[in-house]
Amino acid sequence: MITMSYKVLKTVDVPVASLEAMLSTLDDAISVCYEVDSTSEDSDRSYPFATGYSRSTMRSIREQLQSYMKNED
Repeated sequence: MITMSYKVLKTVDVPVASLEAMLSTLDDAISVCYEVDSTSEDSDRSYPFATGYSRSTMRSIREQLQSYMKNED
């Protein structure tokens, strides 16, 4: 006899426009990381800037996603 258990996956409704905005923001952060140039005098192309920008982006998107999850409770 084989016993299988299934977990029901919960879903969350997120407007497509919100997902597109989050993806665009992530794309911007990825671009900032790829454009780092340690030889440049431009602080916007430095590793610390890219790190801070990416961290801020991830935190913002995490907060947005959490808010959608809270709305589902």
